[in-house]
Amino acid sequence: MRESLAIEYPLKATWRVVEKVIEQNTGTALAGVCAADVLRYRLTPAELQDHQHALRQQLLWVEDRLRVLSKRRGPRNRALSRLHGGTPEQREARKGHLQAIDALERALSKQRSILRQIGDAVAWIVLQMEPALLIPLWTQGGHHVPTGVGLGGQVAVTNTLHGSGKFLCLETDLTRCLGVGDLVIVPHGRDWSLPICVELKASGKLELGAIIDIEAHLALADRGESQESFAEIKQVLELQDEPIAGPAKDPEGRLQRQLKKLVQVAKALDRLSERLFLQTGPPPRRLWKAVHNVLRRGLLEGVCWDVPERGIAFAAVRVSPADDPAGKTREIIAWLRDAGFQEGHRFVTSDDFQDTDAFAAFIPPIPLWDLPREVRSALLSGQLHLTCVVRTGIWDEAMRSQGLAFRETEEGWIVGLDKKEMLFDHMSVGRVTLGLPFCGISPQQLAVELRTILEQE
Repeated sequence: MRESLAIEYPLKATWRVVEKVIEQNTGTALAGVCAADVLRYRLTPAELQDHQHALRQQLLWVEDRLRVLSKRRGPRNRALSRLHGGTPEQREARKGHLQAIDALERALSKQRSILRQIGDAVAWIVLQMEPALLIPLWTQGGHHVPTGVGLGGQVAVTNTLHGSGKFLCLETDLTRCLGVGDLVIVPHGRDWSLPICVELKASGKLELGAIIDIEAHLALADRGESQESFAEIKQVLELQDEPIAGPAKDPEGRLQRQLKKLVQVAKALDRLSERLFLQTGPPPRRLWKAVHNVLRRGLLEGVCWDVPERGIAFAAVRVSPADDPAGKTREIIAWLRDAGFQEGHRFVTSDDFQDTDAFAAFIPPIPLWDLPREVRSALLSGQLHLTCVVRTGIWDEAMRSQGLAFRETEEGWIVGLDKKEMLFDHMSVGRVTLGLPFCGISPQQLAVELRTILEQE
């Protein structure tokens, strides 16, 4: 009897922790949505510092919990095998323990995803909602908040720059959409077109009263704006002469690879900046009203789907903590297939959007979507799921319906009318194809506007 109680209590305690983390995820999502709304209309160095500080603290806690769970996986499994390795009842008890631990890991991973999407929202706001600035700054690979003296050096530099009131400083490890350097810095209070990426290297002991050495590595464009910003940064941080990283300081060549990436990004941003402020605005979003209605009704009624344009369908389903999100998504896909959408069509979900880091630099994160707060919060926390299905060849059909020639090449899409042609590079292709399910971009409306542009040239 005592052994039975000893086994049962930790299992119940673990499920209580799971419930607490899920509840915490809901509150974190709502707080993140509200914070994004505040920053969009009141972006100051002090506000940015407060928001990033809160994000950093919570991310450090979540990542520490996930590391502990991962580290204990082997010993835990061996202990459970010894404790529950005999009778079918004991094996069932072992299965229950493993399910509880898996549920806890999923809940913590979800919270980590929510926090990083909030970090993405902060980055999009600071970088003026401009994908052409974000896409070069994204790199493949998971982010983790640094610890120890590395974190201390990063926080010291960020606080100093924000304290001057002259700069907005983004910590890249708090996001999914930024991966180049440790900090991305832009001026505050004056016009700018180029951010500056900084790679930091700190050494020393992280203890009260100690002095740490910080090296700041930057790659600058040739234009005067970057040079002016760097001069101000150097003055605020009281930087001395640039250090030279020799083999002793960089035995594995990691710093040299990072610096090479900084140079590549600086050149790419310099090229892109020439066209940033010549754009006519975001692509047409005629379908967003349908997305808005489907999500709102899905949250209120549990399930809703609509076909707003031939070959395109949106569906939303409300999910409780006890539901299997993957199972609910499969149900939606089955309904849409009954409506005529088949295996060859493209299915994409809000889960795909949140789980695929590469999307983070192309499309604004959920906290910034043009939806009511309660809908954004439900999507972000996983209580509401969006599915979009698109018929194969829909872009080709839309262009040809307007008399436009359309072909896909290695450089991107080429759209033509008579002898006039327009190139959609890979960046633009990514924006419109992802923008259909997650921004409500209409292929038909885009084709109409492209024809108008080509006729006027």
